Amino acid sequence: KTHQDVTVTRRRSPLGKDDVKGCAMIELLRRDDSLLGLTVTGGVDKECRPYLSGLRPGSIAYRSDTLAVGDNIVSVNGIKTASLKHEEIVNLLKNAGERLLLGVEYEMPESPIRSGFSVQCKTLDVLLSRDDGGFGVTVRGGYEEDALKSRPLTITHVRPGSSADREGSVRPGDRIIALNGLDLSKTSYDEFTSVLKQCGDDLVTRVEYDVSIMETVNAAQGPLLVEMSKTPYSKLGLTLNSKIINGKNVIYLDAIRPASVGDRCGALQVGDQLLSINGHGVDHMNLTEATHMLLNGVVQLKLEVMPVRQLPYNPRDVQTGSTGMNAHSTMLNRERGSRSGFNSSARIPTGSRFISGIQRWRMKR
Repeated sequence: KTHQDVTVTRRRSPLGKDDVKGCAMIELLRRDDSLLGLTVTGGVDKECRPYLSGLRPGSIAYRSDTLAVGDNIVSVNGIKTASLKHEEIVNLLKNAGERLLLGVEYEMPESPIRSGFSVQCKTLDVLLSRDDGGFGVTVRGGYEEDALKSRPLTITHVRPGSSADREGSVRPGDRIIALNGLDLSKTSYDEFTSVLKQCGDDLVTRVEYDVSIMETVNAAQGPLLVEMSKTPYSKLGLTLNSKIINGKNVIYLDAIRPASVGDRCGALQVGDQLLSINGHGVDHMNLTEATHMLLNGVVQLKLEVMPVRQLPYNPRDVQTGSTGMNAHSTMLNRERGSRSGFNSSARIPTGSRFISGIQRWRMKR
């Protein structure tokens, strides 16, 4: 992975709910007696437009990473569905043969201009591998001549258990800006899917993701309490270090992995001193004990840190050796094969408040 050092800070302004729909032609190839795995609801006799109400896990449609529950079915192998009854649509799907061409209409990704908070946009190159047909991410959006309909190519879903999910870096809301070095800024959705088909089994994907910037956090005085949620495969992405400084064992953040939960939350900085984990002080813990507590924590993880800007020194700059200080380090990225980590939404948090003198920073999905 390559993390880009150049980042951009942009101000986002309020925008109402998007009414713009996207359209795409989705090709599914059925081999042998494999199940398509589509559940369709609606039709003229059901008083609602036909739409995908379910995707069976493990099926062709599910593994294609091209469809999503809620997508409207506009056509089946060129036959319009607007005037068809539910049973007629189902029969078209059943009798589609080996090649099914679905015309779908879907909700466009939210416009990047969507809130009044500041965010820092970072980019990261992620190696994704094809498995079971797709790369494990569902993408929506794409360039359109009409600026009102144009959206970044945005990841809307990461398939659980896929290679993208196991890799652990990409999240819904991330934008894909390049594939194998090919710039996608002027690429439509159909062109994007065409590029994917031509790619091999490994794909270098450059994604753009957001790190929130909150003035209340930067201006806070005293310890900061950061709350995050634990989910499978996600990576906390913190490197802890410990040193004996002035006779006291100090555990601090030595590095933060790009696009990890620790990076995306925007509240943690390299050099921050760790004070407690889920209410347990680390004063008398060694590095191994602190690591064990992080990996075996409850669903909600609470880290209390003293921001480095409030410390009289940066722990990373304190020299060891002649003063007799000791240093140790550990990575929290890959324990248990990356099956246990901590996840938080890349969305901007809803707010923060002071509680007992501690600035609380809660990440919500």
